[in-house]
Amino acid sequence: MVGPTFDMSKEAARREAARKEVAPWGSVLAYVTIVLEVIAWLLIPVAAFVSTAYLLLLAFGLLLLAAALQEGLASALKDPILLFFRRGATPCSFRLFSFGLRLLALIWIGLLGFGSLGRDLYRLERHFHSSRDLRRHCTDLPGWLQERCEDGKFPAWAYTECMETAPWHLSGWCNYTAAGAASGLSSAGGSVGLVLIFGPMVAPLCLVFLYGLEACCRCCSSDANPRPVESKDEAAPTPGLIQKILVAKDIFLVALDFLLDSSCVVTFFLAGHRWFGAVAFGILLWSVGQQVAENSLKTMHSEAVASISAGMLSDGLLKLTRSEKSVEAPLSLMLQVYAFPYVSISSRYAVASFSFSILTSIYTISGAVYKLLYLDLLPVVASGQREVLREESYAPVLHPNE
Repeated sequence: MVGPTFDMSKEAARREAARKEVAPWGSVLAYVTIVLEVIAWLLIPVAAFVSTAYLLLLAFGLLLLAAALQEGLASALKDPILLFFRRGATPCSFRLFSFGLRLLALIWIGLLGFGSLGRDLYRLERHFHSSRDLRRHCTDLPGWLQERCEDGKFPAWAYTECMETAPWHLSGWCNYTAAGAASGLSSAGGSVGLVLIFGPMVAPLCLVFLYGLEACCRCCSSDANPRPVESKDEAAPTPGLIQKILVAKDIFLVALDFLLDSSCVVTFFLAGHRWFGAVAFGILLWSVGQQVAENSLKTMHSEAVASISAGMLSDGLLKLTRSEKSVEAPLSLMLQVYAFPYVSISSRYAVASFSFSILTSIYTISGAVYKLLYLDLLPVVASGQREVLREESYAPVLHPNE
């Protein structure tokens, strides 16, 4: 039986060293930019749940079209992380496209606060705090709102009036307002909801500054193409305790993210959100199905032990976690952010588990984008052909307009 190999992690280290040789701060700047990019993408589900779910379908349709043209439809469907990021150096054309898409979401949200439409929605929001007809006609509401209506958190007529008055493209505001009134804006659910709204709105502003800083760093660098770092045959140094702890932490967080997403599936069904639960369960099966197809689950324990001992992730573990990072994590993150107002009124456990799952997914996706896409290891990890690493000299993906 062949033991665990570490060719991919060694290649990742060589590629990162090659980039640092050209721009010492390039890796740090790239990772910070990636984290902000992940947070900024949350503008899409945020705008969708305060307006209409059709915006979510429109955005995913445009992203799938762009990814299919650039990476191919099969690759985009196998690794949905390619919907939001590109391999290697991100082309300026895609940055402009993604920034415009998120700007559209910001404008959509802005419609809620300006002009006569904003005043009408504010008037409808005040009705949710009325004491008239409390605890009456609650059975006319959707199932997820009935319990809170019977508890006297808001009147049923306010929700009905809102749905009848608000235009179709802003009807989601009624659900968001009802969820806020039911959970209380001063509660944990309301506080996290405000963070989910304003965090993604601030992230694009920070990205504009970082894009400019990154462009200056590239212009000032003496060489536009990183040179390969020669591989030496000498034995790798013995990993220290810190390296082992960091590898164990990465393995733990990936497993935790998977468990939290599984917990969210159960929470959806327990709270009566069967459609959300079905979609989340389908995403989970999609990810696990890819892992089972590669027969990588059998060696998970041995690969994890070997990775911790070696102080780096093994090839088998990288392949094992690829589908969780590139399939399940990004799609589950979008769904959880969109559905958070709906489940926040269910229980404090739902608020805590969803909040923790969202934070863990942001960390997991950011690391995956950096290693699989920025260092361009996704094709090798997906195919499992280690000989590619030995046959090819390092030539990172650079787009013509970079």
